[in-house]
Amino acid sequence: MNGHISFSHGRYWGSHNFIPFKTIAHYLFLADVNPSILIENIAGNIIGFVPFGLMLPLLSKRFSQLKSILIATFCLSFTYVILQLLFELGSFDTDDLIRNTLGGVIGYLPIKRFQKEWYHSQSSQRTVICCPSFVPRFILRSD
Repeated sequence: MNGHISFSHGRYWGSHNFIPFKTIAHYLFLADVNPSILIENIAGNIIGFVPFGLMLPLLSKRFSQLKSILIATFCLSFTYVILQLLFELGSFDTDDLIRNTLGGVIGYLPIKRFQKEWYHSQSSQRTVICCPSFVPRFILRSD
């Protein structure tokens, strides 16, 4: 880690993007890139954060609103890109923040439909719904 937190490397600081939508516009309109690279760079960030937006409202009522998912996803993404910047493990890209946050919101959308039913059901009903797949393995398991 020695030497990784150094702000004197001019070349390193030049490889970052602090302008929103610059990288997205470059990949979509300016660059002649392989489609697999385009998908990896644009959709990869979105897809990577979909599970976060999907699971967070299921784990806590605190994340039952879109605003809370938006803030939580942005904060997690911001932490990730700041760590990349500070430890020079990647490049800081404002567009990563945008795509990651969008992924969290996309993950939240299916939950929004079932949210009222989920939170209003009794905890014992949720246990019965979630546990049947585990019960047979436990009962049939021979040691």
